[in-house]
Amino acid sequence: MVPIIFTGVFVAVLIALWIRSRKPRLPYPPSPPAHPILGHLKTLPREYDEDAYRTMADKYGGIMHFNILGKSIVILNSEKVANDLLDKRSAIYSDRPPLPFHQMTGLANTLTFLPYGNEFSKTRKMIQEQLTRKKCTLFEDVQLTQRNVLLQNLWTSPADFASHAKQFSSAVVLEMTYGHKIVPGDRFLKNAEVLDKMIADAGGAGLVILDFFPILRHLPAWFPGAWFTQFAQRIRPLVEELKEYGVAVVENNVSSGKAQVSFSSLHLEELDSEKRKSKEELERLKWAAFTLWTGKALYRYVLGPLVEIAFFLLPAGSETTWSAIEAFFLAMVLHPDVQRKAQKELDTVLGHGELPGFEDRDNLPYLNCVVQEVLRWTPVIPLGKLSFLLIHVISSDVITGLLNKVFHIALCKMTSMKGCSFRKAQWHMLTREDVYHKPFTFLPERFLSKPDGFGEPLPSVVFGFGRRICPGRWLAQSEMWIAIASILSVFDIKPIQNNQGEDVLPPPEFHVSLTSHPKPFQCRVLPRSDKAKTVLRQL
Repeated sequence: MVPIIFTGVFVAVLIALWIRSRKPRLPYPPSPPAHPILGHLKTLPREYDEDAYRTMADKYGGIMHFNILGKSIVILNSEKVANDLLDKRSAIYSDRPPLPFHQMTGLANTLTFLPYGNEFSKTRKMIQEQLTRKKCTLFEDVQLTQRNVLLQNLWTSPADFASHAKQFSSAVVLEMTYGHKIVPGDRFLKNAEVLDKMIADAGGAGLVILDFFPILRHLPAWFPGAWFTQFAQRIRPLVEELKEYGVAVVENNVSSGKAQVSFSSLHLEELDSEKRKSKEELERLKWAAFTLWTGKALYRYVLGPLVEIAFFLLPAGSETTWSAIEAFFLAMVLHPDVQRKAQKELDTVLGHGELPGFEDRDNLPYLNCVVQEVLRWTPVIPLGKLSFLLIHVISSDVITGLLNKVFHIALCKMTSMKGCSFRKAQWHMLTREDVYHKPFTFLPERFLSKPDGFGEPLPSVVFGFGRRICPGRWLAQSEMWIAIASILSVFDIKPIQNNQGEDVLPPPEFHVSLTSHPKPFQCRVLPRSDKAKTVLRQL
């Protein structure tokens, strides 16, 4: 019975697509030849293929259109085009596509997946108020505390540097959000581990069918084959528990005067002082806080299985710290000259083996460039596997006339119909030869002003565009800076050696799905000197 139902749905969709394809419409942006029914399903690479995307971008220009089973996707290959559409026309290009599984589990209420509108604006404002560049200084002590933990972990178990980077990233954001310090066996981790096991046991690839056939979400749990409904019913209470628990703890601490300064405590105190602690405002705060910590902490412990199937909580840019620190280790192994130059600057400004503070940031220009080059060298969300998440969707029918001067393509009378999804090819934007000198080379001085460098633009595109730009970008960059600066102050990062004592360099390869991480590699993390060992002992 179940195969017959799914066959019927599939045939109905094919007929609808065929009828739709017969309707006259204004031209879309350039694209490869498409199948009349499947569209570009077989054309668009399923796996991230840098060469394939670059070839298409060179051929079709700064803006390309793809049709996947009736879903329109526009890929933006040029920062100029992305700014023209997603920044200057952000009121139109800031929506999110409906995601049935997220709606079924409650995850659609997180800022990442809220549709553009009043609730999105209020939630985003709540987050931005505490994460401005200036306000992030309130959380510097949290970062310094976790920095010390990171350095101790690297000293005692250097082979696990990737895990330590994850822990650092997760611990900072969880403490910043709720004032909660991660300890083994606590309630946050217990619930996260339960959710992790549920997702792993379920597998998950079949959830993608809901994106193409959203009507299936209405199937009752008892219906044969509706396992995704049963799955959502099991997950939703746990999501609700994770959302409720953190703010409830902070509320009790605020009432008793024991609350540590955190995103949640600051907002609760503000709501109390202004006498506007309504049920609506409190619920909004819970989802805002949930958005912040799930971006790192829950990803750290839960979302590994979900990355592969395009259903995850990750807000744009929130995984930046973890991914960037991993990429930093790889870059230092491959580019010892960069490491030595950054360490020389640190020693000159601070003294050999001394740990930096945030007050030193403006006095370390080359180190700042190293951090920015790590972001450019391996953007966290380069484009990813075929999916319909973390993308901008047009919220109204628009007829746009656009002259793309970068690629010399006139896209006049281009039609971008309601519901069309936009994705940004950040990796392509950050490796354009007309923008960056030797774009595939790790070259921090590219960001220094001339004549010391090349005066090239900072890789701000990694944090997104318009009203969907990552609200936590200042905190992410702050975390990255203090971690990288501190590691270089007291450690040397070197390649492993073979039995003959020869260095073995890891290949600069990255695992790319919806996010980008270096493929597993080994390196040696060694204290730089006896002075560095003394500093580490005193942490």
